[in-house]
Amino acid sequence: MRLDGTPSIDALMPDLEVLVILEEEHLPSLPKGIDVDQAAVDVLVEDGIAAAANAALGATTIVARREAWTALAHLWLEPSRAAALSRHSVGQITGTVLNGEEISLARSRNVPELDLAYLSSRVA
Repeated sequence: MRLDGTPSIDALMPDLEVLVILEEEHLPSLPKGIDVDQAAVDVLVEDGIAAAANAALGATTIVARREAWTALAHLWLEPSRAAALSRHSVGQITGTVLNGEEISLARSRNVPELDLAYLSSRVA
């Protein structure tokens, strides 16, 4: 995961974009001219995190897999959106799901990586 801010991450109340970057084997690139169906993403979001996770695991098409991961990212960010609203510390929080081939080298070097290892209860 990486975090990008507009106008910058150091600005007062920046808009934040969380980049969820997956290996291409888990999230293949969409063919040119093909997009996710936002209505399908919305249905997965309404059905909840377990349904979205199951959809990501069971997806049989590239589009369905991308829709499921997009729904998961949205659901994962929901608590952060609620916290940000109550604290007035950041503006809008959005999430973008992509694979390592879809992020430019410049962007990957300019946005900090989030170290979430400490949130895991697994022993390394």
